[in-house]
Amino acid sequence: MPTDVRKIALAFEAVKLSSKQDKSGYVLVLSIHPNDVPEELMRSWVGTRYQCALVELGDDDQPVVPKSIADGERAVGQAGMLCRNPKFWKFMVEGGYALEEKELSCVEGLKETLGISSRSELRINGRARKLFEGLVTMFEQSLTRSGRSQSDD
Repeated sequence: MPTDVRKIALAFEAVKLSSKQDKSGYVLVLSIHPNDVPEELMRSWVGTRYQCALVELGDDDQPVVPKSIADGERAVGQAGMLCRNPKFWKFMVEGGYALEEKELSCVEGLKETLGISSRSELRINGRARKLFEGLVTMFEQSLTRSGRSQSDD
């Protein structure tokens, strides 16, 4: 039966004091207030392995979402919205990125263009996210151009 790590995790607040690199990896030095030190951590042997998850806290003691995660979440949401937009379908077909002006064709064309198997990969794949941002910029520019040409008529 898999263990729910959240139920057995040692939780404490710490402040990063320093970090350095040695031959085996990085050494991270944290300062933990005496009232927050888990007893289990102090009793374990030097060399005991731990899986760690750190969350930055803001001045309001609330978790801070790292920019890379926020950017990834925004990109996934934007990709979902754009793939439901008929104007984006047309852009994708005219650019040779999709075969038909339909949502499914747009999704498949976007994934192929970005080299991903799912739009959710935009959360963690910085290279694909950069390509997506470029594609979005080109789409927005095409809307601006078509808006000018329609108003010129």
